[in-house]
Amino acid sequence: MTRVLLTLMLLAAFVSAARAAEPQLRVEAQLLPDSTVSLGATLTLQLDVLTDTWFTAAPVLADLPLPGTRVAAPTGSPVHLTLERDGQTFFGLRYLYRITPRQVQRFEIPSLTVSAQVGQATETLHTRSAPLAFSVLPAPDDGASLVADSLQLRQILQPPAAAYRVGDSLERRVELQTRGTPMELLPPTRFSALEGTRQYPQPVRLEALSDGRGHGEGALRVDSIVYQFERPGRFDLPPLELRWREAGSGALHVEHLPGLTLEVAALPTSATRLAWRERLGLWLERHALGGLLLIAGLALGWQWLAGLAAAALQWLRSRFMLLRRRYRESEHQAWSQLLRQLHQQPPRLDGLYRWLQRQQLRSTELQRSLRLLYGNAPDTTRGIRELRRLLPKLRRQRGEPRSRRPALRKLNP
Repeated sequence: MTRVLLTLMLLAAFVSAARAAEPQLRVEAQLLPDSTVSLGATLTLQLDVLTDTWFTAAPVLADLPLPGTRVAAPTGSPVHLTLERDGQTFFGLRYLYRITPRQVQRFEIPSLTVSAQVGQATETLHTRSAPLAFSVLPAPDDGASLVADSLQLRQILQPPAAAYRVGDSLERRVELQTRGTPMELLPPTRFSALEGTRQYPQPVRLEALSDGRGHGEGALRVDSIVYQFERPGRFDLPPLELRWREAGSGALHVEHLPGLTLEVAALPTSATRLAWRERLGLWLERHALGGLLLIAGLALGWQWLAGLAAAALQWLRSRFMLLRRRYRESEHQAWSQLLRQLHQQPPRLDGLYRWLQRQQLRSTELQRSLRLLYGNAPDTTRGIRELRRLLPKLRRQRGEPRSRRPALRKLNP
């Protein structure tokens, strides 16, 4: 009996030691900064995946379906952890989910399944996080258009304050940089219209900011407008104001951008134009008679040149009309028309008669082909095929030089 009890105790100790030797996988979930937020704020679901050995591959995280919110899944490299739990050292990776609620209600975050391959494990380990919940309260009626952890607002004028003239342009650019807010929630800047200017809004630039490890920390929005001055005078760029609420404390902050008063001068008379006018007037005073003769000569020369140009244009027009008429009556134009008509459906033959009139040739084979078209037993298909084959041959023969009979008879032998 004593031996049996001893054997059972040894088996229990062996099983306990075997279980203790098995690697562990834990998941700890936490909502930051709190489980109660106001509408427009962003929460962080912090997920720590821990093991008492080491990870041989990156853990596989589950998706977080949460209707009524905008969820940004973890990106970039996770934060490496070394923690003490129950007197035992665990090594882990920290992942962050960014949750931005879009409606007032209570949200339930279900348990998330995490799978990981760790050292000394014979198979993939699985574990689940604890379910969490958070409540979204209505936003206070304080006029805040943004909720963020921190915010920076600045404006840039290009070119900087300088002496402006009519026709010059001024760009007013506003840069809004936030932390803890998605770029889709950044409000646009409302620019006021200025009387006496033309406004050209520029494309908006949105950029997600990271901490250098791929984790989203905030966003940047750049709005700009270009004013072009159309009249001289005084212009007042109004100041800008942005009301926002801090996510952690709920404190209301108001950011101000100063306005600007500009003086726009009228365009001065061109100095070059004045110089030329003064020189011309002085020259006319000293050389009045010569100036009049020069002006008269220029006028007469202009009339002579105009008449010569008109005569040249008339001659060119007559030559063009003559060449055009000759081309229309040429054999080449008639041949081109004939080829086009023979390949039409149905074929036409009026171009053939025009070409024969210009060629003035007679051919027995041509007459035979025409009989196939207009004889007692016409065969249109065969006749057209014979014409297509015969006409290029006749045209080549027409273009070849003919041997002439000698004018003198042969001498007697």
